[in-house]
Amino acid sequence: MDLHEIFSDTKTTIFKNARVLRKKMTTPEKILWEILRNRKFYNHKFRRQFPFCKYIADFCCMEKHLIIEIDGDIHNIPIQMEYDM
Repeated sequence: MDLHEIFSDTKTTIFKNARVLRKKMTTPEKILWEILRNRKFYNHKFRRQFPFCKYIADFCCMEKHLIIEIDGDIHNIPIQMEYDM
C-alpha cells in the first residue's frame, strides 16, 4: 500500500488535527518519540500522528506496515471507544 492509497480517503481536517496533535503530544508519546525518531530504532523510519482515512495513528512505520497507538484516558470515554471501533 502506498501513501496515495492511504491518503485518498483522508479529509483535510484530519491533516489539520494531526498537526495539532504533534504539538500537544502526551508524556508517554514524547518518551516513545525520542526512542523512535531519526531512525534511532533499528534504523526504521517512523512518523508521528500519522493521518489515514478517518484516523490518526500515534506512530507509523510504513516500511514494516506497523502502527503504534499509545492509549490514554481519552480512549476510556464511551463515545471515544465507539469512535475507535
